[in-house]
Amino acid sequence: MLLRGILPRILIPVIVLVSSLSLGFFFRPPVIFLTDDFFTGIYGPERALWKRIKLSLSLYRRIIIIPVAENSGPDVIALVIEDAETSPYAVVLSYRYYEGVLRYREKFPQVSMCILGGRRREDRTELTWAATDTLTDFYRAGLCAAILASGRDGSILFSHDDSVLTDEKEAFIAGLREQGYNEDPIFISNYLDASVYQNAACAVLTGNAGHFFEKNSDTPAVLFSWVDPGMCPRNVRVIFDDSPWALMSGALKGAGKRDSPPYIPSELIITRVPEKDVLRKLKGFRFVKPTETKTGN
Repeated sequence: MLLRGILPRILIPVIVLVSSLSLGFFFRPPVIFLTDDFFTGIYGPERALWKRIKLSLSLYRRIIIIPVAENSGPDVIALVIEDAETSPYAVVLSYRYYEGVLRYREKFPQVSMCILGGRRREDRTELTWAATDTLTDFYRAGLCAAILASGRDGSILFSHDDSVLTDEKEAFIAGLREQGYNEDPIFISNYLDASVYQNAACAVLTGNAGHFFEKNSDTPAVLFSWVDPGMCPRNVRVIFDDSPWALMSGALKGAGKRDSPPYIPSELIITRVPEKDVLRKLKGFRFVKPTETKTGN
C-alpha cells in the first residue's frame, strides 16, 4: 500500500519532465543541413544517421537534412531551404552551395549561415566560415605516423598536392619530433606512381589515394578523407575526417555570436589497429587541442 502511494508521486513529475523536454526539443528552431547523394554515399548512410542522432541530442535541436543535386543553381538552393523551414536556427552547408545561400540570406539575413570544411577562403567573408584547423590536424598526423612507423624499416612518406602549405608541413614534422622520430619525412606528390611507397614505414595520404592501395596492402596508412571507415582497406590505421558532420557541433556553438569564425580540428578515427600498445598511444592523440600545436594558427 505504501509503495502504491509513493509511485504516482515519483512517476507523475518524471512524466511531466520528459514530456516538457520532448516538446522543447521539437519546438526549438532546427538546424538545416544541405547535402547530396555523392557525399552521403562516401560518408555512409548508417554512419550519417548515427551522427545526426548524436548531434541532435548534443545540440538539443532537430537536424533537417535537405538533399540537393550537386549542380543545383542558387535560386533552387534558396528555395529548398525556405520550403524546409521558415525560421531555422542555422543553415549548414559545404562550400559548393555558397552562392545559393547568399541568395537565401538576401531574404533572411537574421539566420546564421555556417560553411564547413576545408581551408577558409579569405575572399569570401559574407558568411560565417568554420574552417578546418589544418595545423592541429597535421601535427596530430605526425604524432600518429611516428607511432605507426616505430620498429618498421623505411621512411615516412607524406603524399600531398599544392594546397599543403609550408607551415602545415612544419606542424607535421613537429608531431614526429614530439614522438622521438628524428628522421626527415619524404614529401611527395599525389600523382607519383604507387611504387614509391613500397618500402615506406608509414604513408600519410592527403589526396587521391586509390593508386596507393592498389599495391601497398601492408604499409600502415594515415588517411585524410570523409570516406566511411568500413569502406577503407585494412592497412588504414587512422582517418582524419573534416566533413560537415565532423565539424558541425563546433561550428554551431555560439553561432552568430562570436567575433570571428572558428578553426575546428578534424575528427580522428582509429581503425583496425591490432597492436594494443599502439592503439593505446593513438587514442591519446584524439583530443590534442589547437593550443597544444607546436606552430599555432
